[in-house]
Amino acid sequence: MPYYSHDVRRLPHEYVDGVELRKTSYVMPWAIYTIPLSSIRDTLPSGELTRDGLGLIADTIDGMIRS
Repeated sequence: MPYYSHDVRRLPHEYVDGVELRKTSYVMPWAIYTIPLSSIRDTLPSGELTRDGLGLIADTIDGMIRS
């Protein structure tokens, strides 16, 4: 059975705009799922990744693929 290990990096709060994260968030690219828009409640706070946040996600995925 193959075993895979990858470091989990913290997602700094300043890497997300428009929402306040109350708990520590982590970058876990293996947990990225496609979520149907109809399942998202519009009443929940939402935000978006900053340019640095997108770079962090891209670097993490790249590191997973190359390791």
